[in-house]
Amino acid sequence: MKTFPFRLLVLAAATSFAVAADPSDLPDQAMQLKRAYQRALDASAKPIHDRYLADIKKLGEQYARAGKFKEALAVKQEIDSIFVRNMFGDWTVPNGRVSIHSDGSTRHSRGSVGKWTVQDGRMVVNWDNGAVHRYVISESGDKIQGKDTDKDGKTQDCPLTRIR
Repeated sequence: MKTFPFRLLVLAAATSFAVAADPSDLPDQAMQLKRAYQRALDASAKPIHDRYLADIKKLGEQYARAGKFKEALAVKQEIDSIFVRNMFGDWTVPNGRVSIHSDGSTRHSRGSVGKWTVQDGRMVVNWDNGAVHRYVISESGDKIQGKDTDKDGKTQDCPLTRIR
């Protein structure tokens, strides 16, 4: 039968596409296109983002001055979530690359995976190898300082630099 090799080829292609869904598996030229696409999206959304951020900060200040601390805290959490969105994407770290995804997952180029949460104004990444990274959430988009605590409790600096 001549359909068997074709079915095998389709299965192999489907498996390849599933693996290529990880951005780190894209060929260099495709990554360059993806980065250019992301830069264009970021540039077009920036005025909307900046206006919303300015307005929500003013609202939070109004709530705090009025003694509405529950509302002020809710607005602060919204501001933190806006800054966290700035952290989604691909970053270099001292020992490789890290992808931070909006669904709460992270992936290291060396194979580790993790989950991130926001705690006390920091993005905290708990890795499957026991390491924990803590990054200050900030408006800065391209370089973020952080700390890495390994499974033995040893702490060291672990800066992120955005890949553009």
